[in-house]
Amino acid sequence: MGSTGTTLDWTVSLLKGSAFLRTEVDPGHPNLEIDSRFGLGSTFSPSDPSTLFGTGPYLSSPPSNAFDIYDISILQNASGSGVTANVSPDLPSTLAGFGLNPSETSAQIKSEIQSANWSLQGDFWVLQSDLSLYQIEFTNQNTNNTNGEFVIGSFSTTGSTSIAVVPEPSSMAVLAGALIGFGLLRRRRT
Repeated sequence: MGSTGTTLDWTVSLLKGSAFLRTEVDPGHPNLEIDSRFGLGSTFSPSDPSTLFGTGPYLSSPPSNAFDIYDISILQNASGSGVTANVSPDLPSTLAGFGLNPSETSAQIKSEIQSANWSLQGDFWVLQSDLSLYQIEFTNQNTNNTNGEFVIGSFSTTGSTSIAVVPEPSSMAVLAGALIGFGLLRRRRT
């Protein structure tokens, strides 16, 4: 991360065609869950998502120096007529020496997911158009973070998804398997 005042943007979107089973595969766990975290320090590797997200089939607590951003669960609503979403609480204004400026509140993310164009196709709810979930601007407010390593990623633990993660203007490494997007962001000076 750059010097104090350096900012970077992180954008997460669901892409058209993202789908999940309408009935629970594993009771008590949503069929589509999207989690985002960032980690500070060299212990987090963009080539090894387990350093940020753990190795189990479900998300574990963040390791030391890693911080949850949003946890989003999407499932069929109780009436079976559409989808519902659960989104973790709103982000604090500062976290780990960074100012956080999200484009959406948790309630807005939930509303956008539930009002998106989902279509029931057989046993799957399928998203019919791209859906921007949120963008967060991170601002370094701590000299201890200057020139430190910063890794951010989004991970889908279940379901069938395509998530577009757009760090601006940095590069992004996309990994196979359950990892949807995991990036090592380069700094952008402002």
